[in-house]
Amino acid sequence: YVENAVDALINGNEVPEKETKAIGCTIKN
Repeated sequence: YVENAVDALINGNEVPEKETKAIGCTIKN
């Protein structure tokens, strides 16, 4: 789930807010 979101960011695709927030929380932690 997170990996897919990261791949989307790398590919320049739009990522749903929920996934973006989840990634942000993971990075902060």
